Amino acid sequence: EQRPHGLLSILDEQCRLGERGSDEALCLQLNQKNALCMTHVANLDQKGRSRFNIHTHFSLNHFVAPVEYTAAAFLEKNRDTLYLELANALTGSESALVQSLFPPAEGGATTAAVRVKGSGKSYASVSTVFTDSLSQLLNELGSTDAGFVRCIKPNQGLVPGDADGRMVLQQLRSCGMLQAVKMIRSMFPSRIPYDDIASRLLPPLKDESLDALPPRAFCESVCGAYDVDFAEYRLGKTRIFFKAGSAVALNKLCRAPMAGDEGVATAVVLRVKLKLYQRECNVVEMLHGWMARAMARKGGKKGGFARRASLGSVTSLGVVIPEVHAYRALRRAYVVWLVRERAATRMQKAVRGRLRRCAYEEERRCAVAIQRAARGTVAKRAYEKVRASSTAMQAASRRMFARRALVRAIAAATAIAAAARRRA
Repeated sequence: EQRPHGLLSILDEQCRLGERGSDEALCLQLNQKNALCMTHVANLDQKGRSRFNIHTHFSLNHFVAPVEYTAAAFLEKNRDTLYLELANALTGSESALVQSLFPPAEGGATTAAVRVKGSGKSYASVSTVFTDSLSQLLNELGSTDAGFVRCIKPNQGLVPGDADGRMVLQQLRSCGMLQAVKMIRSMFPSRIPYDDIASRLLPPLKDESLDALPPRAFCESVCGAYDVDFAEYRLGKTRIFFKAGSAVALNKLCRAPMAGDEGVATAVVLRVKLKLYQRECNVVEMLHGWMARAMARKGGKKGGFARRASLGSVTSLGVVIPEVHAYRALRRAYVVWLVRERAATRMQKAVRGRLRRCAYEEERRCAVAIQRAARGTVAKRAYEKVRASSTAMQAASRRMFARRALVRAIAAATAIAAAARRRA
C-alpha cells in the first residue's frame, strides 16, 4: 500500500485512467516497479517462469510465504461504482440502515455521490476507502492503550452484584489466567524501536549535544529523565523493551503532539529533564571516581567498575542505571527532608514569636500598671502638699481677718462706752 509503487497505489492509478486502464497494465507495472514483485520474478526458476505470466499474474509476499494472484477483474472490483440516480436514491433514503451506510461527507457531498462513475481527484475507489478507514483505525489504536479482558461467570444463578469468590478463583485457575498474568508481568511484551523515538523527539529539541547521541543512548536518557525504573524495561540492539503496563510516561510522550504551543512546552520540559539527567550521571561518575581514589589510597581492591556493571546496564556516560536512580532517590529524600526541616523551622519560629509576643504583652501590661501606680502616688503626694499649703494659707488669712475684725469691734465698743460715760 506504500506509495508510489505499492499495489493499492498502482491499482488506484489504473482506475483513475478510466478506459485506458486495464488489468494487464496493472500486472506489468507491479512486476516492473514493485520491488517485491520484481524480486519474486527474478527468483523464479525455468519451470516457474514458464507458468508465471507477468501480464496476468503478480505475487505478494505474505507473512508465511509469497502468494501469486491473477489480476482478472481487479479494476472493476476496485471501482465498485454506482450510477448517479442510484446514488441519489440511496442518499435520500429514509431507512436508518441505508443512511448509516451512506453518511454525508465533507462539503455537503455524500459517500454515494462521490463513488459514482467518473475519474479524477473526486474519484473514490474501494482501496481508497479501505486505506482511509485503516488509517483512522490505526490512529485510534495508536491513541489508546492495550487492555486484557476476560469474561468470568460470577455465580451459578447469574445474579448481578453477587460474586462468588471461590467460583471466580476456580475459573481463573482452570483457564490459566493467573499463570498468564504472571508470565506477562515477568516478560517485556511492549517494544519500541530506537529510531522511532529519536526521529520523533530529537528534531523539536534542537540541541547539538543531544543530536550527537546515538538513538540507543538517547532512548536510554529519555527513560532515565522520566524516572522509569530499570526493572520495568531492557535495552536491546535496535529497540527498547517494556513490561506490561509500564512506560506510561514514555508512551504519552510519544503520542503527544510536537507542534504548536503544547509541542513547544513538551520539548522544553523534555530538554530540561534530559539536561538534569546528564548532570546526575556526571555527579554519579564523579562520586565513583572519588570512591575509587579513596579506595586506592587505602589499598583497596581493584575491579570496582566490573562489580558495578553486574548491578545493571552501563549507560553511555559510563555509569550504572540503578546507581543513577539511587542517587536521584537520595537527592529527593534530602530535598524532602530539607523541606520538612524548613517547615519545622518556620513552625518553631512562629511558635517562639508567638510566645515572645505574649511575654512582651504581659511585661508591658505590668510596666504600665507599675507606672500608673507610681505616677498616682507621686500625684497624690503633690496634691497633699498643695492642699496642706493652701489650708495653712487660708487659716492664716482667716486669723488675720478675724483679728482685724476683733480689733475694730473692741475699738467700737470702747468708743461707745466712752460716749455713754460722757453723757452720764
